[in-house]
Amino acid sequence: MSKMNKSQATYTGPATTYPYVHSQISINYTVTVLWKEGTWVCIEYDNSPNKSRAYVPASSVDITETNIPTFTPTNATRYIHKTADTYKGPSTSSYTISSKLSKGVTVSYLGKKEGSFAFIEYTISGTQKTRSYIIDTNLGTGIPNYTDYSGQNILTSSELTLLNSNIPFYQSAAQTYDIPWQMLAAIHFREYKLKKEGPSNKV
Repeated sequence: MSKMNKSQATYTGPATTYPYVHSQISINYTVTVLWKEGTWVCIEYDNSPNKSRAYVPASSVDITETNIPTFTPTNATRYIHKTADTYKGPSTSSYTISSKLSKGVTVSYLGKKEGSFAFIEYTISGTQKTRSYIIDTNLGTGIPNYTDYSGQNILTSSELTLLNSNIPFYQSAAQTYDIPWQMLAAIHFREYKLKKEGPSNKV
């Protein structure tokens, strides 16, 4: 087991631009180093009653593990096919929930699977990204269909493409005003068919 050689914030990804997992873990805190990514390492540590995984600069850890693998993300585009929780590690029981991703959201599959969990990266606000784990059956390579109660598609394929490209904007605004992003998407679809250009009458 390794130990922190300084008090250090932990992050969801290998840079300070990612959100905090914890604002600080203390010097001499015991951690397990899982892999290296650039000048950062991914660690696992106790966060009673659960565990957490997070990134810290490699220089902040006195590493005792040997043969630590290097991780290089693949960044393959995937889509959420069913609204689902994400977790701070590859388990629903050992790690806490990180966030909830809605059907249709675009994510990057980073090329790491542990059991039935996939490691993903996605946008949470503006250009800020985060990383977490999701059960892999909730991911798909194609944009999911949206159907009504009779099973008929609500959107055409071109409208699905527009919706998917707009989702980060809906999510950012939804966080600001504390409303579901789907409500904004529905209004946008009703009023202007999901297009980003302003209407000709400027209303």
